[in-house]
Amino acid sequence: MEENSKLPILTLIQNRIIAGVLIIIPLGITIWLAIFFFNFITQWIDPVMENLNMSDAENKWFTIGMRGASLLATLAFLFLVGQIAKWALARRLMLTLEKLLLEIPVISAVYSTAKQIVDAMKGGKGGLFKAVVLVEYPRKGLYVITFLTNENKMKNEILEKTGNDLICVFMPFAPPTAGFLIFVPRNECTFLEMSVSDGMKLIISGGVASPEYPYKKTPSQIAEKQNTGN
Repeated sequence: MEENSKLPILTLIQNRIIAGVLIIIPLGITIWLAIFFFNFITQWIDPVMENLNMSDAENKWFTIGMRGASLLATLAFLFLVGQIAKWALARRLMLTLEKLLLEIPVISAVYSTAKQIVDAMKGGKGGLFKAVVLVEYPRKGLYVITFLTNENKMKNEILEKTGNDLICVFMPFAPPTAGFLIFVPRNECTFLEMSVSDGMKLIISGGVASPEYPYKKTPSQIAEKQNTGN
């Protein structure tokens, strides 16, 4: 309060307006995406309603009911897809479909990019990225956020011919539409505690969405740490 009282009134007003804008922008984007998604999955109703002979009141309530039913049907469909994806046969079919998509020139680039972002945001053991790693690049004293993809614990040609303990990290661009695969000596890497999703948010936001430290551990992370004895 003492610090704020020393600020000129115009500067104080400006700071409050900027703070309000920073709060409203993510909220507004979230609401806009929700409305866009809702309209996208229910827009098929409009041409149907034009062919029905109803009063304005009946038309209004029937449209609301149909849009609500469409939303519930879409959520049920997504739930069903997620449930089926847990089955071994469905996973094999998805891998086959993925291989076919990656063979198509233009579609493969779009699909692989989208999958990288989704896998990164998903994080955890099932994701493409395993951990957030800080690497000095493009020179000593400068650091970039990268994501661990493979610790190379198995013997391979690259490790054999370089004679170094190298790990695979992916360095995405900002925004993360592409990036570099880098083999970095393990002793030159700094493994961070932040989650993969927080690391990706940091990159997507251009460094604005920096997670608070120390990080709050989820119950699953606490249990995993206790089981590993770390």
